[in-house]
Amino acid sequence: MGEAPLIESPDGSLAYTVVVKPQPTANLLTYDALAQVAVATFSQGEGFQSGGLQLVAQGEIEIPWTGTLTTGKKAKNVGGVIVAKQQENNIFVMLISATDEKGKKNLPGAIKALATTFKPLAAETK
Repeated sequence: MGEAPLIESPDGSLAYTVVVKPQPTANLLTYDALAQVAVATFSQGEGFQSGGLQLVAQGEIEIPWTGTLTTGKKAKNVGGVIVAKQQENNIFVMLISATDEKGKKNLPGAIKALATTFKPLAAETK
């Protein structure tokens, strides 16, 4: 994923990445504007198609998505969810993907586990 780390399950059926998008001000974006930032972050992916945003918590949205993953000469369908939230001058965007039936079956659990811990690290205190 360019400069963003990609964390993948050992069998490759689930993966996620987190991208931080700095913003010029700390003014809160509307949910639609937040969704536009989230979708634009990943819109260059193969066959990327996003669904409608869903408000899941105050200030946090989820957007379902589908796409294609080509490895070698084989293409396969992938999909998942984008989770986005704003904190001060930053938009935090996490893409969770499932690459096969096993991944799709485990996607709700992955979303629940990852979304609840999806927050910026606290500044170190000395």
